[in-house]
Amino acid sequence: METSATALHYGISVHEGISVVENAKTDKLQAFRADEHLEAFVKSSEHLDMPTFDKNELLECIKPLV
Repeated sequence: METSATALHYGISVHEGISVVENAKTDKLQAFRADEHLEAFVKSSEHLDMPTFDKNELLECIKPLV
């Protein structure tokens, strides 16, 4: 099996899963349950002994990307 196979890496990954959509009425971008997704991201990072982030600071970093 190749060392780059995703089966070997999937079990140790962290996925945040934030969805952003454009509101049809206001044309503004909206994130679906961003706080809950960032909380799960932090918990997953802690579980894997990875560095964690302040959720509010991380959200502020994501905003310009969106």
